[in-house]
Amino acid sequence: TKTAPAAGFVGIPFDYTLTVRNNGTDTATGIVLTDTLPAEVFYLGDSLATCLESGGVVTCNLPDLVNSAEVTFTISVQPTTPTPSDVTNTASVSQNETDINSLDNTDTALTRIYDNEADLIISSLTTTPVSPITAGTTFTYNIVIDNIGPADALSATLAVNLPGAVVFISTTIPGCAPVIGSQVNCNLGTVASGSNAVYTVTVNAATPGTGLSAVVTLFSATPDPASVNNIASIDITIN
Repeated sequence: TKTAPAAGFVGIPFDYTLTVRNNGTDTATGIVLTDTLPAEVFYLGDSLATCLESGGVVTCNLPDLVNSAEVTFTISVQPTTPTPSDVTNTASVSQNETDINSLDNTDTALTRIYDNEADLIISSLTTTPVSPITAGTTFTYNIVIDNIGPADALSATLAVNLPGAVVFISTTIPGCAPVIGSQVNCNLGTVASGSNAVYTVTVNAATPGTGLSAVVTLFSATPDPASVNNIASIDITIN
């Protein structure tokens, strides 16, 4: 079998994981695995430290495998191609003995390569109405986020940590887990490069107080060149 991450980023290494198993009754000898790397990546090395690479083709001489034995190893690569692009990698294996089922001697893995940076920004954090807010009334936190790219932000999350003096009512943020206490945790999925979104969190001003801080944090699996703008806070007064 051959597996690879669903997503990769230009300039950031990732691994192909390969497993060769002997499902036959006899010992397999002279096992050779051949992995033709896609042109969009270049070879960095392998966990066996015995494979050879030439012209993008990786050749690995594997140890003999008795019945039901297997060997698992990785081939490390680094993407270089502008994005987005889907890269397919196919590996095949052969041995000295006749194979009774050669259909499973080849496997393919697909990885989508993205640019390696997505600059997510919390552009604005305000309340409606503005502070001070009357106790017992309902108000909203207004959150504006942007992705100024160049890449899409993958597996993005948005977390809102509310002050203890307010009670959560609802939110327009998608993909939120059930709210327990003051923490609102939401999975935004992919935030497209160049996109802008406005979300609200509606709460009740339950308890009077000053300096009541709400903190919003934005995160993505895609590297961010300026993560300092991924967090914002606002203080309110409840009278």
